[in-house]
Amino acid sequence: MKKYKEQQEAERKVYQQFIGKHFIQNQRQDKYGEWAGAMVEIPKHQYEELMDLNSLMHKFALIYRKHLEVQMNFMEIENTISDYKEQLENCTPRESSMIQRLAFIDINRRITNFLTSFNSLIYDFLAKYMVPELFGKKIR
Repeated sequence: MKKYKEQQEAERKVYQQFIGKHFIQNQRQDKYGEWAGAMVEIPKHQYEELMDLNSLMHKFALIYRKHLEVQMNFMEIENTISDYKEQLENCTPRESSMIQRLAFIDINRRITNFLTSFNSLIYDFLAKYMVPELFGKKIR
């Protein structure tokens, strides 16, 4: 127990100098996977500006991911239709009805995925977060 308290006290002494200050860490990874860089103290206003910009970058990344998900789901529909069209062009009449049944299920499944991702982009994300931020919280 004594060692633990001594360790806590030593850590407190090390970190005491950083309390109430703002730092930015410049890190890079060299070709061997080792991290290098330094910590630099910055003024509070610069720290807050960096935090705002970081938040903006995360919002952009989220919008981009949602958009890409919708786009990929739409491409899946097109590719699936094309695949079944090719199968139907090259099958026997006997195989046709089975392929059509599978196509109906598969295409509906992909349309459901597309509509769900599109709904998530429009309502869950844009309507809840972006519209109120752009036009004010009282817009419904």
